[in-house]
This record gives sequence, C-alpha cells and structure tokens, in this order.
Amino acid sequence: PTEYDATEEYIFDTQRAEEMSMKLDIRNLVESDLVICNISSNPRSVGTNIELGIAHNLEIPVVIYNPTVTPLHPWQDAISDCQLADMDKLVEIIKEYYLPRSSRL
Repeated sequence: PTEYDATEEYIFDTQRAEEMSMKLDIRNLVESDLVICNISSNPRSVGTNIELGIAHNLEIPVVIYNPTVTPLHPWQDAISDCQLADMDKLVEIIKEYYLPRSSRL
C-alpha cells in the first residue's frame, strides 16, 4: 500500500487526509502500466479492491502476489491477469509478458 504520512503533517482532519491519500493513489494508478498487488496483507481492503477495479476498467494489467494463498473473492480472481504465490515466478512472468521487449533484462 502507498502511504502518504505527510498529509497528516499538513491536514489535521483525518477524513480530509484520507481523501487526499485516496486521490493521490488513484492519480498514480491511472498513470500506471501495470498493477502488482500483494493481496495477502488485507484481501478485503475496500481501497485495494476499488483500485483493482479501476485498473481493470482502464485495461491496466493486474498481477496479484498472494504468498499465503489466501482465497480470493471471485471478482478479485476475475479482474486479475494472473495470481502467483512465488515472488521469483512473479518477477519472471512480469519480465516475460509485461515489460516492453526493449527493456527486458
């Protein structure tokens, strides 16, 4: 998760700080080429699931890292391009299928 602790230094209203963080997250998301989500820490997170839905709707590939093999909600399963429990395999798939050919190592 992206944390914007600095917002609390400038905005003392917790609700406003949360709204600012959400808007920054979504702005960064919209500019992304790929979303990698570690779903195991909080698979029911409202914010994470909204962001996954936004990425899916914008046709941004979604790769789910699920090291604890947490059962996913059917919607999480449906909107992700792939789900992996092994980090090394996740990196290999990203290098093979999601990086532009010119930038592959």
